[in-house]
Amino acid sequence: MTYSYRMFKVALSFLVLLVASTVKAAPQLDPIGTFKMDLYESAAIDNQAITGKFGGGTLTFTTGGSATIESCVEDGYIKSSGVIDFNLRCFAKLDDGVAMLIRYTGLIKTGDGFWDSFLAGNVVGPGRLMEFWCNEIKMVTTSEKYAWVNETMFIGEGENLSVPTADGPGIVHYELYALRH
Repeated sequence: MTYSYRMFKVALSFLVLLVASTVKAAPQLDPIGTFKMDLYESAAIDNQAITGKFGGGTLTFTTGGSATIESCVEDGYIKSSGVIDFNLRCFAKLDDGVAMLIRYTGLIKTGDGFWDSFLAGNVVGPGRLMEFWCNEIKMVTTSEKYAWVNETMFIGEGENLSVPTADGPGIVHYELYALRH
């Protein structure tokens, strides 16, 4: 092997390492809190569109602080594949007294037996008659204490879901993650 060939290999290896060091890592999900609320009413408004009324919940950040979820409304659609595609808008009050808008959209991939169990009032979730339940959440507020939420994209991983029954409201529980680069 000639000296110039060895130098070429060294230079090429250095270039590969230099390029590899500039490649950013994939986004990471950092656990950031929980989002829990009551489901007061859910209805089909035609053979594929659904709506719901939610509220009476809490948003708790692991870094400290919380919000009370006062009310939410859902606009959803059940696709022919059985996937539920939903959008919600929620009004919340932060623990510093300032209002916050929560907007989120997501998907639930239902499994065999989901609808019978869910509509009977049973608690369902991923691995329990759902294949997955995830959403993307954005929050907007004028609170100085919580200004960081305006610049954070949140991912919600659904945990527990049930419809209202004669015993009380249904439940909607998520684990929240902040998407970090």
